[in-house]
Amino acid sequence: MDVLADVLRQLRVEGSVQGRLELGAPWGFYVDQLDSASFHILLRGSGYLRLDGELTALSAGDLALFPSGSPHELVDSPDTLPISEDEVRRVGRPHSRCGVGCERIHIGGDGQQSTLICGRLKFDSPESHPLLAVLPKLIVVRGENGQAAPWLDQTLRLISVESTSEAPGAQIALDRLMDLLFIYTVRAWLSQVPAGDAGWLGALRDSRIGGVLQRIHAEPAASWTVESLARTSGMSRSGFAARFSDLVGESPLRYVTSWRMRLAAKLLLDQSDSSVADIASQVGYESEPAFGVVFKRHFESPPARWRRERLSPELERKALTNLSQ
Repeated sequence: MDVLADVLRQLRVEGSVQGRLELGAPWGFYVDQLDSASFHILLRGSGYLRLDGELTALSAGDLALFPSGSPHELVDSPDTLPISEDEVRRVGRPHSRCGVGCERIHIGGDGQQSTLICGRLKFDSPESHPLLAVLPKLIVVRGENGQAAPWLDQTLRLISVESTSEAPGAQIALDRLMDLLFIYTVRAWLSQVPAGDAGWLGALRDSRIGGVLQRIHAEPAASWTVESLARTSGMSRSGFAARFSDLVGESPLRYVTSWRMRLAAKLLLDQSDSSVADIASQVGYESEPAFGVVFKRHFESPPARWRRERLSPELERKALTNLSQ
C-alpha cells in the first residue's frame, strides 16, 4: 500500500496558470492571502521571496509553492518596494494572452530581465485534508545549474501547451498536469525533511511507524487497537504509542479515526447508490448511528446531509454539461 498515493487520491485539484511575467529590474509585487494554493516558477533571472519577514533567494529553475496560499512578496532586490497584484495588471505592459485567465505582461524597469510563471491550485476541502495540514507555508524546489529539474521542465512544457489550447478537454488535462506538479513538489520536499518534521507524511520514512501506516490504509475497517498496531510495529505498546504520537502528531487511534472519516467522505461521493450503513461498514463501523456521530464531529454535518449537499451541485453541473452538448 502506497500511503501517499492513497491520500492523494482523496485530494481533488483544479489548477490554472494566472500569468507569465516578464520582469525588468527594479520590480516587485505582493500577493495577499488566498483561498487556494499558489506557485511561482522562475524561468530566468533571479529574485527574492519574502514570507513572514524572512527572505529566500530564488534563481532560474526554482519553484516556490505556497500550499495554504500564504501572503508573500516577490522582488528583484530586498530594497525594492512591491506593488499589489492589481497594480501589476494596471501598470503592466501587455504582451499577449497565454491561455484562459492567463496574461503575459511586462513590469519593472530596464535592468536585469527575469521571467516568472504564476499559478493557482485549488483543493477540495483543504481545511480538513490530512496532507495539506502537515505541509509548511512554503516549499522551494531548487533548479539544477540554472535550469528547472527535468520533471518540472517537462511538466511546464505540457502546461504551456494546455494553458493555450482551445481543444476539448484542455482544462481537464491542465488539472491533471497541476496534479503532477503538486505531487512532484511534495515528493521533492519530503525527500529533504527529517522524519519527525512532517507529521504522518514524514513518519512514512520510519521503518516501524511507516509500516503501521501502510497497514492502516490497507485495512481501514480492521478492528484496530493500540495493542494490535503495536504488534504490527514489533514494538511494546507504550513505546509504539509514544513514537507514533511523536512522529505523526496524534495518537494511533485518533489517526485511524481521522483516516476512516476521510475515506468515508470519498466513498459517500463515489458510491452515491450505497447506503450510509454500507459506507459505515466499509470503514469499520457496525453501527450506523455511531458512525454518524463521529462523521458529524469531523465534518460538522450528518453523513446523509453532507453527501446530499455536495452531490447536488455536481449533478447540476453534469446536467448543464449534457444540455450544452
